[in-house]
Amino acid sequence: MDKKKILIIDDDPDFCAYLAALIRHHGYDVIQAGDGVSAMHSAVAEKPDLILLDLGIPAGNGYITLRRIREHPFLAGVPVFIISGKDPDENEGRSYDTGAEVYFEKPCNPEQLLSTIQSTLVPHHV
Repeated sequence: MDKKKILIIDDDPDFCAYLAALIRHHGYDVIQAGDGVSAMHSAVAEKPDLILLDLGIPAGNGYITLRRIREHPFLAGVPVFIISGKDPDENEGRSYDTGAEVYFEKPCNPEQLLSTIQSTLVPHHV
């Protein structure tokens, strides 16, 4: 079985490195992007199984990037989790309205994040 691929889009190199190490340690392949433009290039080229997206990224904020992902024919169905340090009262509802599956506030609980990733990527049998 192929490893599932996760794209992390965040402009904080330390947080990106932390998330990447955590996710790789649990058996996933990781791709990283630091802004909206490189994120779209990476997403189209790599076709990730799941995307972790920060809202405060340069070259197209997280909402613009999420909208572009949802409008792209090859990416529209990829689950997107928002992981943001921005005000959740202001951003959580807007994230769901724009097409995110899950909203995590930074710093997020690593066990909860991994559990949600696993339950999202494991096929559900009826």
